[in-house]
Amino acid sequence: MELAITKKDIIIPEEVVDKWQDLVEIAAKTIDVPAALITRAEPPYMKILCSNKSSDNPYEIGAREFLADHYSGVVLASRSRLLVTDAHKSGGWERNSALKLGFISYLGFPIYWPDGELFGTFCVLDTKGNEYGDTSEKLMFQFNELVESHIAMLYQDRRLQLVLESMGDIKEGLQVSAANATDAIITADHNGNITFWNRGAQTLFGYSPAEACRKPLTLIVSERFRNDYQDEINQALLSESTKLNRKVFQWTGLRKDGLEFPIELIHTTWRRGKEILLTAVVHSKSERKALGEILQRRNRELATLNKVTQAISQSIKLDEVLTHTLDIILELFDLSAGGIYLKDEDTGELRLTANKGLSEDLIKVLKKVGPGVVRFDKAGEGKERDTGVDTQEYRQTVTGSKLSFHSANMQYVLTLPLNSRARELGMIALVIESQDSFPTESVQLLQTISNQLGIAIENARLFEKTSRLSITDELTGLYNRRHFNELLHSEIARSERYGGSLALILLDLDGFKKYNDRFGHVGGDTVLKLFSQTLKSVLRKTDVTFRYGGDEFTIILPAANAKRAIKTVGRIRSKWLQVIREQHPGVRPPLGFSAGIAQFPEDAETADRLTLLADAALYHSKKHGKNKCTLVPEIGKPASDTGSMSPKEVIDKSSMNS
Repeated sequence: MELAITKKDIIIPEEVVDKWQDLVEIAAKTIDVPAALITRAEPPYMKILCSNKSSDNPYEIGAREFLADHYSGVVLASRSRLLVTDAHKSGGWERNSALKLGFISYLGFPIYWPDGELFGTFCVLDTKGNEYGDTSEKLMFQFNELVESHIAMLYQDRRLQLVLESMGDIKEGLQVSAANATDAIITADHNGNITFWNRGAQTLFGYSPAEACRKPLTLIVSERFRNDYQDEINQALLSESTKLNRKVFQWTGLRKDGLEFPIELIHTTWRRGKEILLTAVVHSKSERKALGEILQRRNRELATLNKVTQAISQSIKLDEVLTHTLDIILELFDLSAGGIYLKDEDTGELRLTANKGLSEDLIKVLKKVGPGVVRFDKAGEGKERDTGVDTQEYRQTVTGSKLSFHSANMQYVLTLPLNSRARELGMIALVIESQDSFPTESVQLLQTISNQLGIAIENARLFEKTSRLSITDELTGLYNRRHFNELLHSEIARSERYGGSLALILLDLDGFKKYNDRFGHVGGDTVLKLFSQTLKSVLRKTDVTFRYGGDEFTIILPAANAKRAIKTVGRIRSKWLQVIREQHPGVRPPLGFSAGIAQFPEDAETADRLTLLADAALYHSKKHGKNKCTLVPEIGKPASDTGSMSPKEVIDKSSMNS
């Protein structure tokens, strides 16, 4: 029978747990959940091996206990253990959003030993009840594969250790216990001829026991190494002592069909009566090497994902996130040129938002192609650029001599879609040497990075939108009063620092209340929107306009004086009269506006006083016939103690001082 492995005896080394700790940290940050953890099955419990540090004790968030469906069973968590009932292999993940205590959303993947037995789980838990999209599932699946690759390596090490221990204990009973072992176990007599050949040896080398027995043990190695291997055998058999040699020998093995392959074997000598026998435990080195390569690749991927996560979490500004991530991708795959395109949320057009090394011609062409490998053919001189798609090979060709490259070898571009929650956000484009120079594993890693980036893009856009809404007037799209107060203080501070000036304009539509009463609020809203559009069309890029409230608007003119402000008001008035006549020709008289202008530092040295005086100048325009523009000096010399006065009181006091 096969050697029995007691899995509870397999200890997870600290260095492996450290790698898993990195995994749960990345999972929690990327999927944006308070808790991520890896557990190990210790029936009837699930023991938590590691959880993200930011959550402290993740199972105590919101409630000391939480319930979650777990592979058609129930998991009850409290303190340091998860109680499992009716846990069994499901082969997939399950999600539960019906929990009422603590964590109300759960996404978990089973972790299996190589023989299919459940090791534990990799799961994330949320207190918000969010739905986990495809991106989260793919990311968790890849993390799960990495954990299982670590498990497979530990499992194989334990299996080899058991074989060695059993050989030191069973001696003469070796044939009985090892006959059906999956490892290749071979025994040779004192002449070096094979006397025992188990099923594992038959699988590995292709010979049946009848074919192998009585043949020299050197049968298992390549002919060119048989003399050297015979020397090793003789040295072991001539020894009078029986011992377990833990040294691992590496040879080139030879199968019955002539195939050569690398092998590793361990010798032990033991006594049967007066005869010294030798037993070899052999396994394919390529199998272990493959596991090692997988583990190394997974570790590299983990390091990369960690770098990407850090780059994404360091900034909430979208352009910074994209630039940092592009730099990491190019460094990782040793590339010199690439870019990230995002879809415009309004037009759907692809726009280049991060670029390194892409030429202008290449940038334009890539906007027209889709996912896959794009081949650029320089031979078509004089021809128009054309994009053809071979759906069978999922490859595109672009022909045109005007395309410029950094070197003659860079003729292919790999493009990969950027998605989040089933929404297409854009694409990543990387210049590569050939369509074969980017292996499947690299594409899969790039896909994982793009999934992370997709989530980060949505989060950054949401933050920008939220920030924009907090300072924007919903009706007109102009900045609101709150942002006006913040920006005016900031601009005055800058003017003080550099010794400059600043002009402030307050505008108020004349007769707007009567217009609103006549045409209703819908008509009034239309006029406010038209007036806002007029302001934006006339002002300089450095000028900033705001909806101050109702039908009042303010304009900050940095590095400007009252004279420039008067000209600005004149341009606005001319443009507005043209717009109102075209849009509302039946309104008589046309809707005009009054204006008040204050200048820093000549009229006031603080933001509050400057606003008050500009408002007083506006009130003066209203009081003296409307459709006018008034400067602060025109209302008389304001008193210095006008801080708490209304514009009317300021004017009245100014008149008394004149």
